[in-house]
Amino acid sequence: MINKLDLTYRIDFSTRRKTVAFIIERNGDLVVKAPNGFSEDKIALLVKRNRMQLYQKINHPQKIRNKQDDVVQLNGRSILYCGKNYKAFLDKESKDIFVFNGKFIISENISTQFSKRLSEWLMIEAKEKLTPKVIAFAKKIGVEYNKILISDIRLRWGSCTPKNNININYRIIKAPSFVSNYIIVHELTHLLVPNHTKDFWQIVKTAYPKYEEAKKWLLEKGELLFRD
Repeated sequence: MINKLDLTYRIDFSTRRKTVAFIIERNGDLVVKAPNGFSEDKIALLVKRNRMQLYQKINHPQKIRNKQDDVVQLNGRSILYCGKNYKAFLDKESKDIFVFNGKFIISENISTQFSKRLSEWLMIEAKEKLTPKVIAFAKKIGVEYNKILISDIRLRWGSCTPKNNININYRIIKAPSFVSNYIIVHELTHLLVPNHTKDFWQIVKTAYPKYEEAKKWLLEKGELLFRD
């Protein structure tokens, strides 16, 4: 499991609280509500454990702006796909159209569905482009898997199940190919070594020498994969 993302947050201590709660404000700021005297180290650990889910909530369009704002801000919005940014535009002439031809175009009458249409399109692209990568890298590493599943994994970039299924988060289709390659190699290697031991990382390095660069990209820019 690859989960190396960092979050900034504010802690609000209160004598009235008995439990820790995460609050996402409308501007996207993360606030941790905690009882007075609660350990800041424990708070940091809780944030770390829940960071992927928190990223999704922070970057959810409805948390930051309403649907009308989405429409206004859609024209010219940058969308990350395969490591490059492409512009999105409204088309006032067409009806019920969502296409990509070097830019994302959506008909004005369905503009409020942009995030949904984009996610559906990215899922299809991910299945078409990432599945062959899994097959190729599995052959290179010399491992056998049961199924390849491309889906919306909410809490991780990928996973390897006890039944030897390889799960890949469709959102990594947004990342540069060297990043998606690394995530695939990472999960396939878990078929051989379950834990992140020296042997594990040696296999990853042999199969994909650019893995350190990919890990750095995920650490610094992984949050971008949750933005529509």
